[in-house]
Amino acid sequence: MGRSIDFCSASYLGMQHSSNALTSRLPLTNGKPALLEEHPASISLAQSVARLQGLEAGLLYPSTLHLFWDLFQSLGRRPVAVFIDREAYPIAGWGAKWLNGQRIPVMTFSHGDHRGLKGRIKASGRMPVIITDGWCTHCESVMPIRQYLEILSPHKGLLVMDDTQALGILGQGPTPDLPYGRGGGGTLRWLGLQAENVIIGSSLAKGFGTPLAVLAGSHPRIAKVKKDSLTRQHCSPPDHASVMAGHRALLINQKYGHRCRERLLSNVQFFRSKLGPYGILDSNTTFPLQKLGGMPGPLAQQLQLELDKAGIRIFLVAGAREQVHPAFLIRADHRFEDLAHACRITSRHLNCLNHY
Repeated sequence: MGRSIDFCSASYLGMQHSSNALTSRLPLTNGKPALLEEHPASISLAQSVARLQGLEAGLLYPSTLHLFWDLFQSLGRRPVAVFIDREAYPIAGWGAKWLNGQRIPVMTFSHGDHRGLKGRIKASGRMPVIITDGWCTHCESVMPIRQYLEILSPHKGLLVMDDTQALGILGQGPTPDLPYGRGGGGTLRWLGLQAENVIIGSSLAKGFGTPLAVLAGSHPRIAKVKKDSLTRQHCSPPDHASVMAGHRALLINQKYGHRCRERLLSNVQFFRSKLGPYGILDSNTTFPLQKLGGMPGPLAQQLQLELDKAGIRIFLVAGAREQVHPAFLIRADHRFEDLAHACRITSRHLNCLNHY
């Protein structure tokens, strides 16, 4: 088969759309930081993403690195204690670790351990801030967001959630036949939660195929971050082409998102039906990230190399006890014949490698 099959690109819904027509009369950037001048399209895009997530206000950023840097610079002006899930995506942690230099306690806690966290928060004597992902790619499930919010409530604490994986995929009203739910608003929508004490940072690159990030939360919290922001003062804002691509992705989500998620689910189920009989899948999740069972690192690297020679690009995920998981990112624009081909080649090479 001459077609290269990419399972590394994480634009799950296949929304890589050109925005040239929309930006042909605009320069890529006006050369000014967002503090001095922010294009109305950037403001409206951030608001639209925040509303999609069920939150009041949003700020647009070029990346989650910019976003979390600003957020924790702002939080560092208050007497907080920060608790980071040790398996959380690293970028939020990078922003939080700046607080150590400001003599603000930053501690890790065991993955998803809301019971053990409760006592530690009470003992801190400060306003607690919990940092977690919405959807965990390690344990392939939604994190205990409801329990975190209940723990934080008596202390008027804040939940900081990276919802990059779930935004655009998970939404409200999930059912056994419709596990992703509807709308693509992310983890809070999927859980049916509304909360004042949550702030969400998300990249739009996974679900919406756009190199942007949005910080969303209540009006007062977003206004505070905006006021304290350093990256909006010193860094270039998102370029106009990316902003217009973000608007187009949200429009596609509004009109055709349900159809895209149905196609994505169908692709995931088809992929699993082909590899399931071999007993090599890591779990029974229908999330687009599909991992094979853990194996020694050299074996996983050899499989990755052999698949790459066959035009099938995968990536490797670290697991427990020094095991490595070959991983596939299934997208809505993958074709059944490509998925079937990838499964055949994968099972064939695994059978060969297991003989060594």
